[in-house]
This record gives sequence, C-alpha cells and structure tokens, in this order.
Amino acid sequence: MLGESIREESLSICHSRESWNPEMKFVRKYKSSMMWLLTVMTMCAGNAAGVTIYGRIEPPGETVSIIAFCRDEGKKYEGRVDKETGEYVIDGLPEGIYDLILRTKKCFFEGIRFALNGKLTLEDRKEIEGRIKSVELFFNRKKILRISGDGNYADALVEQVRNLEYYLNPTGERVSGKMVRRVEFWRFKKSGLCWVSMETKHLYREEVFSDDLSSEMEHRFEEKFSGIKAVGAFTIRLPDYVISAKYQ
Repeated sequence: MLGESIREESLSICHSRESWNPEMKFVRKYKSSMMWLLTVMTMCAGNAAGVTIYGRIEPPGETVSIIAFCRDEGKKYEGRVDKETGEYVIDGLPEGIYDLILRTKKCFFEGIRFALNGKLTLEDRKEIEGRIKSVELFFNRKKILRISGDGNYADALVEQVRNLEYYLNPTGERVSGKMVRRVEFWRFKKSGLCWVSMETKHLYREEVFSDDLSSEMEHRFEEKFSGIKAVGAFTIRLPDYVISAKYQ
C-alpha cells in the first residue's frame, strides 16, 4: 500500500513508547495518516500526466475498492486505499468529469450520472428486463439497481451474479463455492416497437469465495459521488465521506 514503508517505520518508533505513554496511540495514528498523505502529495507532484482525486472514507477498514468512471470516454480508473486510515487516491486521470464507485464490505455506492431522468412505463421496464436476462447466460441472477428513461432511450445500472458452480474454459476445471459479481451500465434505444441495447460498460467485477452465496449486495446511489470536475486543478481533495451505520 502507498506509504507502507514510511508508516511501518513510524509504527516501530512509537511501539516502544506506548507502554509508558498512552497518548502515543493517537500520535501514531496521526503520524501514519499524515505521512501517507504526504507520500500521496509527493507522488502527485511528480505525476504531470494527469489529475489526482483523493480523500478519506470513514470508518477505516470498510472500503474494499474505489473507482473513478469517466462517462464521456467510457473508461474507469482504479484507486488505491489505505485500509488503516481510510484515505484513498485515484491518480493519472485525464481532464474530464468523473463519477465515483465505492465498494465496501456490505454496500455498493455509486454516483453514475444518467442522461435521462424520466420514468419508464411498466411495459417498457418489463421489456428491458427481458432483454437483459436474455444475454450473458453465464450469470444466473440479474437485478436492475437503477433505471430511467423516456419513450425513446433508457439508462440502466445492472447487477449480474453467478453463484452456481461453473467450469473454467478451456481447462474444464470445476469451480464451486465461488460468487462472481459484475455491475454494468446499459443504454437502450427504442427501435420501432422493440428496445435494443446500444451500449454496455463494465463498471465493477469481483470474485469471492463464500459460505453464503445467496447473500445480497446493498446498493445506494450517492449524489456526492456524481459529476466531479477534474479540469484545470492538479489535485482535487474531496470532503471526507462517512458510511452510515446502516451500511456497515
């Protein structure tokens, strides 16, 4: 992890003093956070190739991953997280407008902007659900997390899950006790009397071994993660984001 070697040195210095000074635990945590941040800033200063977004998620240890997605170019950029402090950094970003994706142990937070904010009819929604279920047959469980549109276009955020055993290609090796999850952005267009898929973007993928393969992933749209403008500024410090107790 970024700044790990510096943090370990700080920890070793503080460890011998904790026994006689209980305040050293706070000092150690403060130094760890500041040294990590200074390392990030030093790295950013030498990274003239792009913009850097950084901040902190609280409480520490909840974050699994963080991603910046540029809707205009359809690309995603993985960030790095210090699980001890909750601080994160996403660097090397071209100028543009970004939406963040935050995966915690329990929840999938996202700020993906939809071009359309209207409501679909029940018939349109059912047809789009049918289109989604008819493709990617590897996934046995599919769920629309969010959807909006009008009579001509529709945007959808879709979760697809495989929680059944499967066989690797081309080896034929059997895999069981493993869940594969993928979250995607879909855009549809009404062509004549039917809805057809125009665009699909993979946003997030995970593979986990679990004893509870039926477990659901919580989902929350977070407006604070939408429309972050990475234009002109070399580094962008976002406000700390606190995960509510409901999603911990």
